[in-house]
Amino acid sequence: MSAADETARDVAAAAVSIAEVFDLQGALALARKATSLSDAEGMQAGADAIAVLRETEDFKEGPLAFVEKRKPVWKGR
Repeated sequence: MSAADETARDVAAAAVSIAEVFDLQGALALARKATSLSDAEGMQAGADAIAVLRETEDFKEGPLAFVEKRKPVWKGR
């Protein structure tokens, strides 16, 4: 397996771990709401959701664990 494949696998695993920790119901609600929004409103709703995630401990933990070449320790906060 190439280094790129290994990195892609690690990133995908991290994404799955994050999805398991965070409120998937909130993500589904946003997706449902987005279908009735204009493009600009949908982009703003997505940006607002990402802004909330950026404030979490887990948002910082993911890249830190990646750089330190260890598995992330998700706390759900």
